[in-house]
Amino acid sequence: MKIYILLYLVFLPQLLFSQTLIAEYSIVQNSTITLGGKERNVSLDLIGHLYKKGQKYIYWETPSYLKKYPMGEISVNTINGIESFGLDKDTTQWLYYSDFDEMIIRAKVSNGATAIHENSFELGYGLDWIYKPETKTINGLKCQLVTDEGCTWKIWFCSDIQVKQNLLRIQNLTGLVVEADFLPFNTHYKLLSYDTQSPIDDAVFEPNEFKQPFEKGPVLKSIYGKGRQKTKLENQQEILKQ
Repeated sequence: MKIYILLYLVFLPQLLFSQTLIAEYSIVQNSTITLGGKERNVSLDLIGHLYKKGQKYIYWETPSYLKKYPMGEISVNTINGIESFGLDKDTTQWLYYSDFDEMIIRAKVSNGATAIHENSFELGYGLDWIYKPETKTINGLKCQLVTDEGCTWKIWFCSDIQVKQNLLRIQNLTGLVVEADFLPFNTHYKLLSYDTQSPIDDAVFEPNEFKQPFEKGPVLKSIYGKGRQKTKLENQQEILKQ
């Protein structure tokens, strides 16, 4: 038995114990806008960037759509001239940072916002995830389906790649997001690449946005403080993370 356990520890995937992670996502947001008196289907592309070093995580998005719309607007010719629909021109969007040593979150809570909000948080803070029995393999990664209690997210994640924060403000999930759909905004996320070997400069976790004063908010509470008990699967995955 001891030999078996030793071999198991030696041959466990290195990803499970990795101290760094660099992940990149393709993001497609589909929406309908009214322009020139007509409803038009618009698809906007972005790239999501997730970095992990030790207990620090940071995520942000960059708008690829500015290559197609360099002026930051969608325009059409009408009888009365040119009608335009404005797009977010920020080169850094939806910025989120978590430090699980200091137990703080910093966030640029909306596109176009200038203030950075900072909150302390309890371990276990995040959405109440519902783990489904469905599994599938995506690009060689074994994934499991999960949704949130409000059915706003549909996510395929890989528990072999252990993280505490994912894209956007997705926390309290027991593995790396590989594919996801945020249903209210009709937005699809897909993992393009991940790297657990490359070093990461500390400056990545200190963007220019953090050089301004923070707006402090209340402590973000754990979902387990509301009487919810962890499932057997969640308890097993918590043991793996220790």
